[in-house]
Amino acid sequence: MRRIELAAAFDGIGCDDFNQATSVKKLAEIAGMSERSLRDYFKLHTRCRIVNYASTRRAEYAARLLRHFPSLNNSAVAQILGFTTRTGLHNLLRKNGVIGPSSLRESSVPIDEPMPYRIEPNRQFHLFFKLDNLDYDECNSPEFEKSSWDLIEDFVRNRWPELRLNSYVGFAIDRYLAGNQDEGIFLSGILYDCTGALNLSGDLHGDFGYHKLPAQTYAIFTHKGSYDSLNQFYQQVFATLNQAKGIEVNPQFPFMERYLNSPSETVESELVTEILVAITSPTKCSA
Repeated sequence: MRRIELAAAFDGIGCDDFNQATSVKKLAEIAGMSERSLRDYFKLHTRCRIVNYASTRRAEYAARLLRHFPSLNNSAVAQILGFTTRTGLHNLLRKNGVIGPSSLRESSVPIDEPMPYRIEPNRQFHLFFKLDNLDYDECNSPEFEKSSWDLIEDFVRNRWPELRLNSYVGFAIDRYLAGNQDEGIFLSGILYDCTGALNLSGDLHGDFGYHKLPAQTYAIFTHKGSYDSLNQFYQQVFATLNQAKGIEVNPQFPFMERYLNSPSETVESELVTEILVAITSPTKCSA
């Protein structure tokens, strides 16, 4: 299940082709069992077939692109998802209860005043993460912080003490198609400076995963206040970027949150969170 979630969330930054990464053969190798046993156990645990679960996660990834980046045409979205034609996109959405892309695009929020942001090139990072399926309200507590970032930090420190911690980040993977944006997958991550080569893949034993996050330029928005207001802030962020001239969003990179302070030592009104959205020059944009 984690492999499928990551393939949908990180498509384009290190995962294999989505179909290859989520094939029953590949998943059975990771799980250490036969394909038949995997199918049986997966259906017993989730009450759905592997292929249907993977299809839903991929459709949610498509929904995020269409909702946040309405200027992307259907061919561009299909290409990002790994389809050779836009027919694949339409079939994917239809199988998951979405009649057409237009309904998702119409949900974007217009704004009168664009929000301020800065543009910053980020170098390459080692990203270690822990993935949880939860209600987002659970992310607002010091207890969640200790059970996520503290565990990641201890995991890395015990194995690669030479790595230097850069920043704490998070990725939210909402359940748009389920009509519930209050729950989904939350990926707690820590970025470490790339001081050397690590011979790792995205599949680590236990609760942790790894990706090498490529160097990328980001548009960075600063939010101050409770995490509860981040959802509305995101809508303003994407509305600003959709109206911006001279830059193009790179939707193949997931947008992430960077936390400059902690709820364990800071009152809610003083929490500072940066929203990072990857951008590219218009000449390189696939749209």
